[in-house]
Amino acid sequence: MPITIRALKPLLCTLFFLLPWCVAQADSYPQREISFIVPYPPGGATDTLARAVALELSDRWEVPVVVDNRAGASGNIGNTQVAKAKGDPYTLLFGINFITQAPALFENLHYDPVRDFTPISEVARSQNLIVVTDDMPVKTFEELVKRVKDNPGEYEMGNYGMGTSSHIYAEYLNKQTGMDLLHIPYPGAAPLLNALLGKQVRVAIIDAASARSQLDTGAFRVLAVTGSDRLSTQPEVPTLKELGYSGFDAYGWFGLLAPAGIDDNVRDKLSKEVSDIVQDEKTSELLTRLGLTPVGSRSDAFAEVVREDMKTWGNLIAETGITIH
Repeated sequence: MPITIRALKPLLCTLFFLLPWCVAQADSYPQREISFIVPYPPGGATDTLARAVALELSDRWEVPVVVDNRAGASGNIGNTQVAKAKGDPYTLLFGINFITQAPALFENLHYDPVRDFTPISEVARSQNLIVVTDDMPVKTFEELVKRVKDNPGEYEMGNYGMGTSSHIYAEYLNKQTGMDLLHIPYPGAAPLLNALLGKQVRVAIIDAASARSQLDTGAFRVLAVTGSDRLSTQPEVPTLKELGYSGFDAYGWFGLLAPAGIDDNVRDKLSKEVSDIVQDEKTSELLTRLGLTPVGSRSDAFAEVVREDMKTWGNLIAETGITIH
């Protein structure tokens, strides 16, 4: 039976009256304190960026925006907390691309990266560094490969968490180069950096932002970087792709996500504000100094990144055979 205008009239009236309510909901947001859940310890790059964005957002909206570090389980504790806060625009996740890797790593994951989150804005992209301590007698990545292969069982590689990009890339490096570096996970980038400085680990994959403060001290040397392009703050260091190794093009990212189910108008308001903050000269310069690439994307674009990264990292994880129980 064809739908008549008369039949549609009640629905159209309902939508007409709901529209101002939805707009009003966005206009009234926020009315109280906002929490940025950071699923990693204080002091790392995720924490640093979260605090920078939180401070700017608090100043612009004149409400408290607090950073709440909920570290543990490779980030899954904090991620799960936000995933369970369905429809709550006051509990936000300042996370990393690990949420797109987790489905391929964990059998009993308590969240779905697409179903349980609303992407707000991709804040910045990152690259990982392959580094060695200053007492390691190697100057290039090729020399590292040769030394490790000539001394089987002697060297280890630190990473910033089970199942993170650094762990996945470390295992993939072993697979491609024939090295037997034993991976040693640390609960975040800050603890890994401390282990490097204390020479508790001699080889590591660490993100550029976390390592930035120590790059000029000579405490460790950078031998190669991930990503398809050289790092702007380390232009003399080759990418693994340039050195002939494939599969290391994927970038890491830092981004803001809300739980699923928040109002679309609130989502758009948050997305625009965070995007404006990232693209502001002050924040953009900070990100660049940290060795990151500022992005500041809107919600739809970030959602597409999340979906594509799940495929990319899923394939890499399948090739390495990594599983976490």
